[in-house]
Amino acid sequence: MNTFLIWQNPLVIRGVRSRLRPAAAISWAMVTVVVSTFIYIFFSENLDQHSNATAQEAAREAILPLMVMQGIILMVLGSGAVAGGMARERTYRLLDYQRLTPMTPTAKIVGMLFGLPIREYFMFALSLPFVFFAAWKGGLAFSVLFQFYLVFILSAIVFHMTGLAAGMVVGKPWQAGTLSQGLVVVLYLMLPQVSNFGFTFFEFLTARPVFYGMVGEHLLPESTREAILQGDLEATGNTPLAQILNIKRYQSVAFFGMTLSPVFFSLAVLGFALMTLYVIAYRKWQSESSLPFSKGFALLFFAVAQFFLIGSVLPLLASDELFAQLVRNYEQRDQLRDSNRSIVFAIFVINLSVSGCMSILAVYLCTPTWHQSVAGVRQILRDGRNRLAWNSDAASGLPVVAAFWLMSCLGFIAVYQTAEKAGRVAVENSSLELLLPMMFFVLVLITVQQIIEQFSERIFVMTIFMFWLVPVLTGIIIATAFNRPVAGFYSMIPFPFTELLFNVGLLMSDESTEIPRDIRFFIVRELQPHAWPIVMVSIAMYGYLAMMLLLLANRRWRRIYETAGRKPGISAKAAAKRSPASILPSSQQSQPATVMVERHETPRSS
Repeated sequence: MNTFLIWQNPLVIRGVRSRLRPAAAISWAMVTVVVSTFIYIFFSENLDQHSNATAQEAAREAILPLMVMQGIILMVLGSGAVAGGMARERTYRLLDYQRLTPMTPTAKIVGMLFGLPIREYFMFALSLPFVFFAAWKGGLAFSVLFQFYLVFILSAIVFHMTGLAAGMVVGKPWQAGTLSQGLVVVLYLMLPQVSNFGFTFFEFLTARPVFYGMVGEHLLPESTREAILQGDLEATGNTPLAQILNIKRYQSVAFFGMTLSPVFFSLAVLGFALMTLYVIAYRKWQSESSLPFSKGFALLFFAVAQFFLIGSVLPLLASDELFAQLVRNYEQRDQLRDSNRSIVFAIFVINLSVSGCMSILAVYLCTPTWHQSVAGVRQILRDGRNRLAWNSDAASGLPVVAAFWLMSCLGFIAVYQTAEKAGRVAVENSSLELLLPMMFFVLVLITVQQIIEQFSERIFVMTIFMFWLVPVLTGIIIATAFNRPVAGFYSMIPFPFTELLFNVGLLMSDESTEIPRDIRFFIVRELQPHAWPIVMVSIAMYGYLAMMLLLLANRRWRRIYETAGRKPGISAKAAAKRSPASILPSSQQSQPATVMVERHETPRSS
């Protein structure tokens, strides 16, 4: 069986028979057709009769609502169906049965990916004729729609693969469904705010950039399109300003020194995301005990993510024209003036924050538990080896942390030097001031990695809640309810983002230049003298935690080797000579114990 002939895949056939039975298929088909017909008539025919719009403009008005309905069907409902279905299969132990079937893991992944949301694909297919009819009547070229739907469907597959991977990692169905559907909400509603500062990498995981860059312009009235081409934003009529700015921003993508089309860049980003999720699903399908990431793939994931992240922001800092356009868009959105330094400040903070979040995620996905480390050490003792390979699931994640820190340093230095050469940074900073955020970055990363490695996942989540979220909530109450902002920020010191804000603020200021105060966190002037104390206390606190956890890590690995049957400092061959049974298979080790039990049991029975 060919892996990619989905109509021959047994799992797809099973999905059709279970989720597209005649009664269910007819019911959902009627719902889809009725809703699509209502949307088309309401937005096209109604506008045609009650306004001065032409027939073509009225027909184009129905395209966007129909696409929104398709997005809800494929992105939200489809992702929930995949995540919930995979979690149920895992809960009822059906995945163990499917692992025994004579199919490759890739064929099983493809079957689940298209078989579980088959009803949503059926509903999406029924709504397509309405979109193409509206496009034909509105004069929109079909080639534009084909390019958009290529990205749209690939984006839906990425979200479905997210649900599949979440269903294999998370045990409870509601947790997997909530995770995948929450990701849709975050990508479509929250991350576009980050893209306002030039970090458009994450937004290309969705179909929004391609829609604005290719389809959105054709949906506008002729007069509005001419005004946009001439740069006259005041003559755009009733069209929302945010829509016009998005159309202008996504007509091309600046990436390092190149100008790419939004379709090509979207396919590259979505392909990378799809490959990442496929690796997680493949590893979990091979073995339930495997970590989602290997150490090598974690390094590849972080390196490629840094490549996309840095490549999307460097052209904005290097080019005066692109930076001026970014500043103009930001000021027109938020009605601000002289926001150049604030945008550079936000770019530095977002760069370090995103790098930190991605590194914590990668460390979490490639860090072993106690039992995995013990099992790995036992295996190398059986094989006669002295140490774990660096890429082994049972190995420590500290080398990976060091590599993440090095790549983050290189990325931040590239961003800072580009901004400095372009005159975006008004002060001169010493090497120590540049090293402070990098030093704090690695201390936080070591602390998080050691907490994940030495304790359980529940302890890690509770640590995040108690030492990050609770101080933030406490600081907000102290700063607002009791009107003591300085004490409020001091209480937020355990939260790494607090130190990061003040640390980057120090890079943007000196004795004659204040910290950018149009950023909301620095509205109060009395906070500026406390920047250095907050930074130094944060570094000292996380430095102490990292040192203590590393000392505990040494004791932990000694206990792991002792539990596995070998004292530290004794070679594998010497341990095998002292205890030959420790390197035997478990079946051979259990036989003498069975014989002894039989010998003792026989006299008692007589």
